[in-house]
Amino acid sequence: MESPWDIERVSVLLSKLLEREILGSREIMDFRRREMLGQEYIDNILDDVKIMFCGSTIEGVSLPRSDVDVMLVDKYVEVMYPEQHVSPDSTRRTVLYVKEADCRPGYVALQLGHLGQKIAECLCNSLVPIGKAIFVSSDMYREQHVKKLNSPAMPMNSNGPSTSNGFLDMVRCFHCNSWPREANQWVTRPRLYGWPTQALIDRVVQSGCHLVPVGDKCSDDTLLQWRISFASAERLLVHSFSHIQMKVYFLLKYFLKQLKDTLRNIIGKKDDDILCSYHLKTLMFFSMENSHPKLWQEQKLFHCFWFCFNILISYVRAGHFPQYFIPTNNLFQRKVHGQNQQKLFHIFDRFHIKKLLCLSKGPGTRHHPVDILQRVCSVEVQTKLMCAQTAQEIEYTQDMFAKCTLQNKRVVKSLDAKDISFAIIRSIDLLMKSHSEVDEVLTFANTVKLVSQLASSEAQQNLMGGLTNNKTRYRTLRKCQHRLTLCASMGTKVLDLATLHYLTGNYLNALQMCKQITSQPSYFTFTRTLLHEKQEAMYIKQYCGKGYTSIYKLKKIFTEIIKVNNKLMHLPHFRLVVSRNPIYGVPTTPLSYAVFLSFLCCHELRDKRGRDLALRNMKLLSLDDCHRGHWMVHTMLGICYETIGEYPRAIRAYLDSANKPIEDWEQNPALERIAALRRFAT
Repeated sequence: MESPWDIERVSVLLSKLLEREILGSREIMDFRRREMLGQEYIDNILDDVKIMFCGSTIEGVSLPRSDVDVMLVDKYVEVMYPEQHVSPDSTRRTVLYVKEADCRPGYVALQLGHLGQKIAECLCNSLVPIGKAIFVSSDMYREQHVKKLNSPAMPMNSNGPSTSNGFLDMVRCFHCNSWPREANQWVTRPRLYGWPTQALIDRVVQSGCHLVPVGDKCSDDTLLQWRISFASAERLLVHSFSHIQMKVYFLLKYFLKQLKDTLRNIIGKKDDDILCSYHLKTLMFFSMENSHPKLWQEQKLFHCFWFCFNILISYVRAGHFPQYFIPTNNLFQRKVHGQNQQKLFHIFDRFHIKKLLCLSKGPGTRHHPVDILQRVCSVEVQTKLMCAQTAQEIEYTQDMFAKCTLQNKRVVKSLDAKDISFAIIRSIDLLMKSHSEVDEVLTFANTVKLVSQLASSEAQQNLMGGLTNNKTRYRTLRKCQHRLTLCASMGTKVLDLATLHYLTGNYLNALQMCKQITSQPSYFTFTRTLLHEKQEAMYIKQYCGKGYTSIYKLKKIFTEIIKVNNKLMHLPHFRLVVSRNPIYGVPTTPLSYAVFLSFLCCHELRDKRGRDLALRNMKLLSLDDCHRGHWMVHTMLGICYETIGEYPRAIRAYLDSANKPIEDWEQNPALERIAALRRFAT
């Protein structure tokens, strides 16, 4: 493996593995980004803030358990330099002036110029008089936002500049149209290898910057300090990466993921963020700017990774990691010095000795729990990777990645019916403007999901007794049924219509719709992108190479996780679960939900044979590799047993549910169900 041709061969194998099973092709990555940009456009229906996705969410290189990063930009605030002209439009907004802050480069203070016609409460409560001037406190602004969003149902904490709940990081901030003067050197500095191009530099400068509420942690007083964020610039730069550069970026993040435990054990939990994904993004920028484009080739994948890794080691050795746009800002200044610097260098030196093996024993991916290097070294995998894919296999891979992208909807804000209606209008607007099949697929899928969400929300209000007039109630339910019928053509969306039929007593129709679910290969998956071998062969035979349009195939294969939510229509059997999870709800697989609903329909129809068949299928699902790890599957099995009076088996199923790992055990009411059954039995 140490000979150059071995390294090149492993590089090619690694590149093919990343493309076929983890990241997808260049076209798939573009599809993923366009989906997020479209989602961003649709989500921007709020009056007070503009939503902007950033970080790995929009970059397309997120690893398992990665956070979703979102910036909430205050629409009613304009940031500028004091000598800049205030436009007539700006007089209606709150104007803040950029002032120097007494700390390292990359941080500023914000002085109030004048208040606009509308001002957010968190800004109003963050104003601090200093002499004759008024400044905005970043610390107070951030804590005001945390206070606004925090609730017992969804606890939020302050994490750097963001308000976080563990999987969603939201940063409320301000936009500045001007390029920061501290970064002027970045615009004009010489670049030997032509990256970024002048056209890209111009776009970056025109995007301006953002001011996020966090001060310089190397400073004694952070009250009035705001960090300059280049999130929009970084997004443009990452989107200019070639596909091989994206693969190197993924490998760096993958390496960091496996490094986390080592950092925690040697340096300590307090400083395990001594190296983060932002460092790696900055490392990629410097590496690309200072290397010839010919370096970035598939057969040189590991060499590219090694090139970046050696630059990182040099930064650790020097104790200086320059910020990409403002190089005088040392990203290592606070934590990488003294013993921490020695320990970090020692860790990297050990990995450096391993060379290629430094990529082994990683955390795996959500698709493959084993490490990627171990997988690449498998003779079976190598044989498969070195075989050229057929046109049908390429089509299959692209379809599966597209399906996975569309089913992973990111929730930034829980929308009410009015917001959903506005979102539908924006989605239809995008659909009308689409000029390619890709755009058409993206906007069609989003429109269907929004219409379904609106119908489900209205039906839930109706069924909960929101309307007292029977005639009005009937009309509303008919309207919801018509909307859900339109959406039912898209894969598992038929289950929304089946649920409405069950709740309104139309058990036969609901049962027929549930039977549609098990007939498609993709419905057997939950978190996997690619299907199991048997389902893959079925899908390729049925859909690939037939000339079907993308929308036609999407309708047949779309698989969306069922979210049991208090704002959306749900079965009465889930009320206890919903009460524990009122905000985002609880996910379950469409296949297990369809089997469970079939059981309930057969029970209501007094079809003992059909009910027993559904119960057997439910038991099989609780043992299936794709489903047994999800506590809701065992809870549904317990409800089935409880429904037919088999309480000991119900208790056993609820115990299985309670024993499944879950981040927040209070979400699962299994123990409460067990206690209720035992009281009933006595």
